Amino acid sequence: MNFNHITTICLVAALTGFTATAQATTKTNKTNPNFKMADVITKTVSNLPSEADLDKYTKKIENQRHPANAGLTPSEDLMSSKMIAFRNAFISARKGSDVNNLFKKLEADYAAFEKSAEFTDEKYNDYKYFAARVLPFRKMAGYVWRMVPAVEDGKIRASQEALLAAIRNIAEEVKIHAPNSHNEAIFRFVTEPQEGYLTRFHNESDVQAFYLESIAPEIALAIDRIDKMDLTKPIVLDERLRFGDVSFPDSNEKRFRLIGEAEKSEVLARMSRRMASVLTFTAYDFTDYLKIRRDMGKKQGIDVMFASHIGGLTREARKDIMKSYPAFGVKKSTGDVAMKNAYFYLYLEAYFLNASFSTLTHEESNDNWLLEPEVILSRSKVEAKSLKKMLELTKFALPKHATEDSTVTLNSALTGETVRVNLKAYFYNPPANLQDLMPTDFEKGPEYFTGTPACPTCKYRNYFYGRAIGWDQNAYKTLFPDLTSGKDVAHFQDVLSEARGGRVVANFFAPLVR
Repeated sequence: MNFNHITTICLVAALTGFTATAQATTKTNKTNPNFKMADVITKTVSNLPSEADLDKYTKKIENQRHPANAGLTPSEDLMSSKMIAFRNAFISARKGSDVNNLFKKLEADYAAFEKSAEFTDEKYNDYKYFAARVLPFRKMAGYVWRMVPAVEDGKIRASQEALLAAIRNIAEEVKIHAPNSHNEAIFRFVTEPQEGYLTRFHNESDVQAFYLESIAPEIALAIDRIDKMDLTKPIVLDERLRFGDVSFPDSNEKRFRLIGEAEKSEVLARMSRRMASVLTFTAYDFTDYLKIRRDMGKKQGIDVMFASHIGGLTREARKDIMKSYPAFGVKKSTGDVAMKNAYFYLYLEAYFLNASFSTLTHEESNDNWLLEPEVILSRSKVEAKSLKKMLELTKFALPKHATEDSTVTLNSALTGETVRVNLKAYFYNPPANLQDLMPTDFEKGPEYFTGTPACPTCKYRNYFYGRAIGWDQNAYKTLFPDLTSGKDVAHFQDVLSEARGGRVVANFFAPLVR
């Protein structure tokens, strides 16, 4: 059970039946009246990362793993005293409050560190990198406990049971794989009330505000901090930070790994993607999402004591339920700014992934690195094409490309069919309501059939009944400029999902097109 795994499954479990909802508050939360969407973005298009072409950037870093580093063997001797001291304290944590206190110390240390002359000393790069990388996670203190009222207040019993079962499964897994370890402490940090983080979430708006006002600024700050670091001289990661103090008992093999520019760029790409996800999620109102889940559950016989008939829930029935809650999916007043910035962070994801990949392609295989070139490059040709298309789809966030036609042609890797996509146009002119993207036409006909050659009297369900077959052409015209009929939306989406680099776009619309 490692740090990344436990945090990921905790967050997924906490959101069971409640896609990434979040905002923080007391019983009646009020968003900070002085908060402005622009405050979230600590780096702007004009200064992040620069006006230089990608080629210039990649040429700068592609040879940064110098031959002198190629044979470098990572060990504790290459770690700074500050990093070793914090590692020892971190893997010794046994209570949630221990983790909370360590995060507070790390935050205070980093703030003081930035003001000192030592901050520019590269010998402390490992400590600075670790701090910048993990500090955003401190905001997840008590997250599961804080989420409980949102689900309970929604009276969605099935979702409550699923949430409870998921958390208990994680608790059992921790006790089996990492009893009395810092991983158990991290689990407790996420699930138990923590000092300084007692504000609870009571509805969807609470959850969204939490992500926008607490998480987004932290991610932006982390990107800023890590991007400024020069890891030409690699730092060392002790994998015990992830796997605990009882791991690697007999050998240092694989315990210590090197982190350089490629690893740094890959982390920045992941953070940029998370930032884009937070911004798109908070751009629209998710009010009544829990009620929608509840009503859908009732239609399926869930949360109903005695259901006389389980008819299933067709796409048309789902739409009807959502339409009965008109507040859900309405673009917020900050939605346009959020979506525009989300597009920029998608560009950053592509930018940093290309930078990381470019570095790895110029490196001989060496399994001392956290990213092993031999593994990453095993699908080099495929990945290179996908990354190039991702960059082509998102580069129009930069001023130097602002006046260019942002329509990009993508080809299905399976059929060779093409589709033209204007991702920038969609993010710069997002729909006023997400419900506008929902299907408008559905397949009719009988819900049941009777008789087949094998069984003339058998009754069986028509599983195609109620499926989506048409969408509002105008709602998708911005994204697909060549769209001439709403009935073609599913096909365009299919080609898009099969194209190199297209999945980054397709994933945004899949839940609505299905």
